Amino acid sequence: MLASSIRFYTKAGWARWMHHGSAPSNKPLRGMVDYWGQECEKHRFITETAAEVARSYGYEEIRTPILEDISVFKRSLGDDSDVIGKELYTFVDKNGQEVVMRPEGTAGVTRAMVSENLQYRLPQKLYYAGPMFRHERPQRGRLRQFTQVGIEVFGHAYPSADIECIAVGMKLLQNLGLGDSIELKINSLGNAETRAKYRGELRKYLEDYREELSADSQRRYMHDDQQGRGWKAT
Repeated sequence: MLASSIRFYTKAGWARWMHHGSAPSNKPLRGMVDYWGQECEKHRFITETAAEVARSYGYEEIRTPILEDISVFKRSLGDDSDVIGKELYTFVDKNGQEVVMRPEGTAGVTRAMVSENLQYRLPQKLYYAGPMFRHERPQRGRLRQFTQVGIEVFGHAYPSADIECIAVGMKLLQNLGLGDSIELKINSLGNAETRAKYRGELRKYLEDYREELSADSQRRYMHDDQQGRGWKAT
């Protein structure tokens, strides 16, 4: 469906709209901005370049709703994550369902894999772009509404999938003209065995400093006892 709207305001009518007591605020919400002109052109160049690179590697586009049931993100990010605990835009709709404005793209794409029965047609290589929302403290380069582009690979458990994801990211940066200013460094979280060993050593070290940890880190420390999940101290 296409919709259009044309409105004409006289100078007096515009002034009444701007100063009427019931008129909406003439500023965007904190942490959100308007884009127009050249800013829109820059935004379009980035997203279209990302789509072009993704398609050249065999990825198909997927579009998921901005609103999701909150369980979609609790399941993927965990109740103890910063995103779930502090940064979600949530509300209860008229049907009493708790919904969230998506803070990132992976969880919604994973939910769509199940909803659309794509897990029966593996492997799947998908890319997306769209607005995301996080209620965090606005600062330079970090807004509460932002555009994220990403790729996801399902049903391919080989290291070559990781290599390809890195290659796609580097190709995008090169096509955006940033190749000469980017240095690629590859790190590894290890395997399940080495991560468990590292977590044990970290907990052993922090035990002597437990009372000095922030309240949030102490909460994660206790949660790690019960769930065996990784965490970071602050």
